[in-house]
Amino acid sequence: MSILFWSLGAVALVLFVMFLVVLSSPVIVALKFATEPRLRLQLAASPLGGAIPFVSVFDSSARQAVQKRRAQSKKKRGRDGHEKKHRFTKRQIARVGRAAPRFIRDLISVFRIKRFRTSIQLGLADPADTGQLLGLLAPLTYAQPPSPHRVISVRPNFDGAHLSGEADIQVRFVPFLIVPPTIRFAWRVFGVGK
Repeated sequence: MSILFWSLGAVALVLFVMFLVVLSSPVIVALKFATEPRLRLQLAASPLGGAIPFVSVFDSSARQAVQKRRAQSKKKRGRDGHEKKHRFTKRQIARVGRAAPRFIRDLISVFRIKRFRTSIQLGLADPADTGQLLGLLAPLTYAQPPSPHRVISVRPNFDGAHLSGEADIQVRFVPFLIVPPTIRFAWRVFGVGK
């Protein structure tokens, strides 16, 4: 009997250590966005710093995602078919407003942009306005040092009003580093005596 408990304890310890390894190793998140031929958003993650291939987290073109969202919204509805609502007090909203800028700043410091490639094609109704807008966006495109990891391409379309593009972004972060800012934010908003 004691062998069973020791073996279960050993398995639990191994699983806990594996969980800590996954939390403390970098995760690479890839976001792909395109507007043509139709609007599409893809989100994939690669745990263990890219040692494991990317796993699709979300794909807007998949029908399963739409069906899953519909099923979840039905679960949120009450017996009478109306959505359940949680009412926040003005004090809670004010505390969130005061704590949110620090929380966002702390979260941004955790994430590192590994790759940023975007291509935008835009046009306004008047070709002269398109040229002026392209001139205003030129510093964004050409003022950065050349890098294969950061590519911003803005192409004009002088035929008429048009906006399309695509983006490929990879972000690297360590999941464990998200915990302290989240705890700090929760304490400032919901802490003792609040």
